[in-house]
Amino acid sequence: MKPGEAVEVYTVWAAQSPRAALKHWFKGYRFVRVEGVTSIVQHTEGVFEGCDVRYPSQDVRSASPGTTEW
Repeated sequence: MKPGEAVEVYTVWAAQSPRAALKHWFKGYRFVRVEGVTSIVQHTEGVFEGCDVRYPSQDVRSASPGTTEW
């Protein structure tokens, strides 16, 4: 991934499941950089637009081709 590229993050959206936390891929982020095993991404919309967030690198992937998230 390159800095500025649209990405998706795999994150928990429901923690109180009887089996395990429910996770889903969410759009609305852009890749900033990698620090060790962590990827820094930035929100591109909503109340947190422009804020950096850290995710495990295995939970960050390139968004679908043709996406214009930012």
